[in-house]
Amino acid sequence: MFRYTGMYLQGKCNLCLSVVTVGLRCSCITLQVDLVCHGKTEVFSDKDGSDPYAEPKKRGIFRTIDSGNNLTTDDIVQRIIENRLQFEARNQKKEAKEMAVIEAMKKRDQQEQSEAAAQTAH
Repeated sequence: MFRYTGMYLQGKCNLCLSVVTVGLRCSCITLQVDLVCHGKTEVFSDKDGSDPYAEPKKRGIFRTIDSGNNLTTDDIVQRIIENRLQFEARNQKKEAKEMAVIEAMKKRDQQEQSEAAAQTAH
């Protein structure tokens, strides 16, 4: 739950709000609520199959708003997953390069030790 008290500014919108609550189940509203908003994205039913906005609609306080942004929660989650997979792939490549460098350094050190031992034996 997110609460904000004061002025809410976004784009050309300037509204004075006392509290903004994100993620509150509308079917359980017992608070003094003046307005319930949802974007243009699909509204999913509650677990019991009921409309999560039935009570605000019944009270006449439900509004659908267009944010002008088509970005959905699913889009954000997909971006996070894709970015994580890309991050892991990049790190695996970096790790492989680092391991190759470490192995090359070990071989070089072993060769130098062998050459030093050979020179000392002569």
